[in-house]
Amino acid sequence: MMDQDNKVRLELNPELAEKAEYDQMTGCLTLKSFWSLTKTVLDSLDNDRKKDFVFFNIENFKVYNEEFGFDSGNDRICEFALLIVSHFPKRLV
Repeated sequence: MMDQDNKVRLELNPELAEKAEYDQMTGCLTLKSFWSLTKTVLDSLDNDRKKDFVFFNIENFKVYNEEFGFDSGNDRICEFALLIVSHFPKRLV
């Protein structure tokens, strides 16, 4: 879904793009890939440059899936991913 958008964000650094792995459902970076690429990007920035880092963890999402079903849960996760990408354009997501 958002796979191409993330690849565009990484075009400036082909080495990062080659290492990137994407979640099949959301098209966002996998957690492992996100942490690895974020560390690489943050390490490459000079210390005087402002850095912002945001991480979201939806705790107990299993409860939502049990109550409303996995299809509904998947829909909510995809909607959340789209929301994040729309608010953080041209960023690692």
